[in-house]
Amino acid sequence: MDEEIGHFLEITFEGGRFAAHSAPVTALTELGALQNVLLLVARQKYKDAHPNRERVPHGFPDAAQLHLVAIRKNCLTISLDRPEAAAWQPSLFDRRVFEDARDMTLDALESAALSRALPPGFPAAALRPLGIIGRQLAEDEALVVRGTKKSATVNQRSREWIATMTHQPVERDIVIEGEVEEIDDSTRTFLLRAGQSRLEVPFLPHQRTTVFEAIRDRPIARVSVRGRLVPGPPQRMKTVEDLELVDHERAADVLKLWARVSQLAETPRGWLRGDGEPPSEQARAQAREVLARLLVDHRDIERPKLYPTPDGGIQAEWVIGDWAAEAKFSASADFVALEATNGATGEDRALDVPAAQLSADNAGPMATWLVSLALAEVRHV
Repeated sequence: MDEEIGHFLEITFEGGRFAAHSAPVTALTELGALQNVLLLVARQKYKDAHPNRERVPHGFPDAAQLHLVAIRKNCLTISLDRPEAAAWQPSLFDRRVFEDARDMTLDALESAALSRALPPGFPAAALRPLGIIGRQLAEDEALVVRGTKKSATVNQRSREWIATMTHQPVERDIVIEGEVEEIDDSTRTFLLRAGQSRLEVPFLPHQRTTVFEAIRDRPIARVSVRGRLVPGPPQRMKTVEDLELVDHERAADVLKLWARVSQLAETPRGWLRGDGEPPSEQARAQAREVLARLLVDHRDIERPKLYPTPDGGIQAEWVIGDWAAEAKFSASADFVALEATNGATGEDRALDVPAAQLSADNAGPMATWLVSLALAEVRHV
């Protein structure tokens, strides 16, 4: 086995982001986490072998350093060696203490992967740092750590076992993107909606403007958060290293829609041959919120054309195959009337949706109705 790897340690990053034979720079912090555990275990082993000494000798931490010496593209394998003997004082301690520490650390990682008790003598001071290894990994990723005689796999399941023994949550360093739904300025936290999940995220004073801009321009303004996740329930970010405002991929469509709604606000009274009210403030607000949510959450639905209605509402129009579809936002904004006519068959469809079922957070009923027209078109063809 010694000849097979030819190095003090090899670490292979497997699955997920590493399948393309590369790794984000942030993932390489795993090497530092592993080195920290090796140093703690080696320190304990040295003290066990020298009970009369209170401290490790000069040069001991330097001798425990790991140097990156090679990278291979099989997923991504990194080879690590310790420094040459000339860089420290070998006469003060036996270098095998680091090899023993490596083997004990691999035994501990293997035990965690098999949900077994850690090896006898594993130092308590190294237990929590052991649980930090793998914090950069996603659910579908793993680290395979190899020594000259042993190997072990680190993944989220093995980290959960270590967390159980330390009575600590399984923290992960992640990047997550979503919408700001609520802000609690008194605690400097906000609620982030990411897909079907919601989690509490702290923010720093200098990030306050970004967070409030995100909630002002939702759903197209989103935040990308890099930090440490603590699983729930409830899920929460323990710390935030970076918080950046980003645009949703349909931001351009939504901005055009909002611009058209603003334009409709300037519609003069009597615009229809002396009759016709301008769209009410309530109708404009409802159309703006519901249609923005529709475009963001349902990316296959086209941006509609918008027109005023004589009674002070707004009408959104789509062409879906042979269907001419309309959503009418009433002046009082107490309901949305959905109507469609098939130009080929003459079929009519209509549905009134109460305002309570449509909002800036939910355009589901409207999306379902539009999708049903598209499906009917496919069946007809």
